[in-house]
Amino acid sequence: MRRLFFLSEGLRETLRKQYENWQVEVKGFVLSTTPHQELQKGQASIKSKEEYEKKNILFLEDGNWAEKFFEKVLDT
Repeated sequence: MRRLFFLSEGLRETLRKQYENWQVEVKGFVLSTTPHQELQKGQASIKSKEEYEKKNILFLEDGNWAEKFFEKVLDT
């Protein structure tokens, strides 16, 4: 786990007090222009699209990639 370092201990303490009850979650996504089937070429083990999607890798070839993206981002 990485920690944030502030130039001023006073600033750090102020922010800690102000936001101590906040919960932050960072999500990253890969929007692949490579079709899923092309990724499978030469691979010993074949992964389903669902396995990629669980790791936030979405394929632009899917007409509903934006819907999947926003469902994951807005999921609370």
